[in-house]
Amino acid sequence: MTRLRYKPVFLYSNLDNLPAAFSAKKSCQSIKELPRTISSDYVLPENTNLSVVKCQPKLVLHYKHLFMSLRVDYSDAAELALAFLADGAVFGLATFSQWTHSMDGNRFIFMNSDFVLPSETPRLSKLLLHLLRSDEVRRLVARQYLFSYPSIQTTVFTDKPVSMKYRGVFQKVGKNTDGKLTYTTDFTTETLQERFEQWKIQTTTK
Repeated sequence: MTRLRYKPVFLYSNLDNLPAAFSAKKSCQSIKELPRTISSDYVLPENTNLSVVKCQPKLVLHYKHLFMSLRVDYSDAAELALAFLADGAVFGLATFSQWTHSMDGNRFIFMNSDFVLPSETPRLSKLLLHLLRSDEVRRLVARQYLFSYPSIQTTVFTDKPVSMKYRGVFQKVGKNTDGKLTYTTDFTTETLQERFEQWKIQTTTK
């Protein structure tokens, strides 16, 4: 008689008493408490109240498993994770690490990932990029690392010569090498709401 061996499979549920993550190939910790998030039909109001808070990196990993491609690296090595909220509901997340071998550690904080949850709001990922440059984010990063980084650097894995997602908010550095692009941007002294207003102007003029 052959003994069958079964592997546990975690399935996602949005029931309050069954919070869990799913994973087809990689291990993933169950999340005991999930924050309120925007709905799939959410449209961002013009007068929404925006905020950003620190969160656990494993929360970002949870949503990566749900909404990002399986080809994306689900590494949880990030030291700082931020959640972006609209009227108290999470719509976007980002993670940071202090240094990589290919960057100037005295200028750049490295952004491991940034993504938004599915919604009916056009260009929401562009809004997140605008907000990442805000003074509130700069202060959270400085408080985490006890160093005031002036700029952000990130890597985009693509075979394209440019990333339309980052174009116009971040600046491309160099050319596409080995299937990846490098993008940078400077922090500003503008608030989340001021960055929000700039995004609204750019969105309505395109």
